[in-house]
Amino acid sequence: MNLSKRILFIFIMIFTSNAFAGKVSYEEEILIKKIIYINDYMCNYIDSVNRFVFDKGYNVYCDDYSNVYEIEYKGGRWFLTVK
Repeated sequence: MNLSKRILFIFIMIFTSNAFAGKVSYEEEILIKKIIYINDYMCNYIDSVNRFVFDKGYNVYCDDYSNVYEIEYKGGRWFLTVK
């Protein structure tokens, strides 16, 4: 792959990842908080949410970025991982 194609590829990847990582809806925030609480963790308020670009899921930052969670949808179920 020549240099111009590499630059174009990198630009497209950055542009599309920023486009998908936009704000989440109110309904998505409610879903995220429910998943966190059901798994016996805390999130008083959400600081930031980043959607996964290629998979269905979120990186969630709560309570002044002190609690970080990864929520991923696999096989018809939501899974929570503490980071």
